[in-house]
Amino acid sequence: MRILCAISGLDFQADHFPGFLAQREAVHPIFHLPQKKLLSYTGKFYSSELTDIDKYLLFLAVLNSSELVDFRASVQRTAFTPGIIARNFDPLVHIICKLNSISSPAVVFPRFVISQETRTLSNVHFWLDNWLSAYKEFLAGDRKHTEGRKLIARELALERLIKNPHRAISDYANQIADWAVVAGDLENRFRGKIPDPFTLKSNSIAEYWRSIIIRCARQDKIYAIPEADLDEIIEFYESELDVVGSIYSFELLKLLRIAKKKRGDYLGLSDISSPAISYQILSESDDVMASNLKLMIDLAPTEEPIKNNYPDTISYLRARSRWVMAKNSGKFDLLL
Repeated sequence: MRILCAISGLDFQADHFPGFLAQREAVHPIFHLPQKKLLSYTGKFYSSELTDIDKYLLFLAVLNSSELVDFRASVQRTAFTPGIIARNFDPLVHIICKLNSISSPAVVFPRFVISQETRTLSNVHFWLDNWLSAYKEFLAGDRKHTEGRKLIARELALERLIKNPHRAISDYANQIADWAVVAGDLENRFRGKIPDPFTLKSNSIAEYWRSIIIRCARQDKIYAIPEADLDEIIEFYESELDVVGSIYSFELLKLLRIAKKKRGDYLGLSDISSPAISYQILSESDDVMASNLKLMIDLAPTEEPIKNNYPDTISYLRARSRWVMAKNSGKFDLLL
């Protein structure tokens, strides 16, 4: 008995029963094979162990196994069919494997119809492109959803730390930095590697900025932060992100701005409150730099600073810098 396949349009012999079944009444047995079995034949396809008819049937069977194609007419083989199959078999197998990795019933991919107008498969590459685009959109949406959940979890943990009056900001600088990376979507916004002056190796911008934010909470690390990079981070979070107004963005920006102020004030001019210093209003002709130098010399200790007498390294270095400047200016010679 000859059977005309409703999908491939091919007729094949079925022994042991005389007669003939018309189109749409039966299909070739290959279309009943499970998808896993069909994909096991891909090696034979690539190694040219299959005939043109075998390749044609395998291509249609894999396409049908997607369950996203409705065969309302049998496919029509033409002189262009072998070329269509050769170009599209590998993309078809790859996208089928990608679609199989998604188990969510809420995800709906485009469906296509093989009709009298599309039965030559000339548009099949557009179908594969559409499936691939839909798959990428799903990944992007799923990634965004996952990152959103991570961000919420970080915010809840961070909020408890921020509202704890017994915790200094340096205690949770790592959490602030982690939140800033996710909230700023740094890993997606900024691709590639850059030289990291802290590690002397290539690093991602996300990880480099994270390390800067953490350093902003360390008094002894602030001065190693490149000023231009700190300014760029502050500008980014001030103008490009819709996070202003939240408790997390407030803490982040406060940390960055205080670090910028301290970094620009290594010798502590803004913290001067000594009653022994008399202030005066400068005229336009006065040299601001010279006035600042004089002020630092006036504040210098009269004896060489000893590190153990200071609460931290920065305080010691500030005092020593002032002492060296005063010594070089000849101030101590006048005191002898």
